Amino acid sequence: MSEPALRWAQEELQVVNLTPVRARPWAALWRVEAVEGLWWLKVSPPATGHEPRLLELLQASGAALVPTVVAHPAQPWVLLADAGRSARELFPSGPDAVRFWCRLMAGYAELQRSLGEEAIRAAGVPDASPGALPALLETLLAEPAWLAPEYAPDLTAEDRALVAAARGPLVDVARRLQDGPPPTVQHDDLHGSNVLVADGRATIIDWGDACLGHPFGTLLVTLRALAADWEVSPDDRRLRRVRAAYLEPWRTGGESSTELDRQVELALRTGALVRAAGWRRALGHPAAGLELGYADATASWLLEAARLLAGGEGGGDNLG
Repeated sequence: MSEPALRWAQEELQVVNLTPVRARPWAALWRVEAVEGLWWLKVSPPATGHEPRLLELLQASGAALVPTVVAHPAQPWVLLADAGRSARELFPSGPDAVRFWCRLMAGYAELQRSLGEEAIRAAGVPDASPGALPALLETLLAEPAWLAPEYAPDLTAEDRALVAAARGPLVDVARRLQDGPPPTVQHDDLHGSNVLVADGRATIIDWGDACLGHPFGTLLVTLRALAADWEVSPDDRRLRRVRAAYLEPWRTGGESSTELDRQVELALRTGALVRAAGWRRALGHPAAGLELGYADATASWLLEAARLLAGGEGGGDNLG
C-alpha cells in the first residue's frame, strides 16, 4: 500500500535515500534524504487522513509555528521538512524551559485564534467541538469493544457504570463550554516531543490527533506533560506561568480572569473524552493496539473523562 506514496515522494523531491522509520495503525513514517535536505514522509489511513489537509491550511496561515509541508492533493500523504531537535531534549527543565513554553503557548494561542471554524471543517478535521461532545460519547458507548475485558482488563463493573453515567454531566458541561471561545483547531497532543527547534525557530508537528474543539482543551496534555517532564506538582507556579501566557491572547474581548479560568476548568473536564475519541480514530478497533500496549487507551481516557465530569479524583481545579 505504501509503494504509490514512495513513488510520489520521489517525484516531489530529488530523493537520495528512503528509510522506513515506523508503522503504526494511525500512520507510517519514512526518513527521506534528498538533495533538498532532510524530509519525512507520513502516510496516514483514512481515519487520520485529515492531517495533510490541515497542514496545508496551517501553512497557508503563515504562522511561524507550523511545519513546511508538501501534501498530496488527493491522498493522505505528506512530506514534512525536517524541523530540528525536540523541545523535550533541548529544554528539559529550568528557567529556559519555562520561558520557551510561555512563548510557544502564546504563539500557539494566536495561531488558534487566526483560523476560522468553517475552514477547519472544510479540511475534514474531526469535530470535537462542545456541541459535538455528547454525540462523541454516545458513539464510543455504542462500540462495546472499547470497554471489553479482553482489551481493558483493569476496568471494573463500577468503572463501566461510571462511564455510562457520564452522559448527564457531559451535557451540562458541553452547554456551558459553548459560552466560551468559538471552536478552533486543537492539537490535542502538544508536548515536548511534538515541538521541534532549529536555528531558534520552534515548529509544532504531528497534527494527526488534532480536532475542531474548544481551544483550551489543549492544556490537558500540555500541562500534564510539562509537570511530568519538570517533576513538579500540577499547581506549580511554573505551570501557572505557562497557562497564563497561553490565556493572555484570549483576553482581547475583555474577558476576566475568572471567566477564562472557568472555561479552562470545563475544557479540562471534557478533554479526556476528546483524547478517548482520538484514540478511537487512531486505532479503529482496540485489537489494533494490543501489540503496542495501547488496546486500553480509549477505555482509560473514557474512565478519566467520567471521573473528571463527576468531579472525582484527578478532576476539577487541580488540573493545570
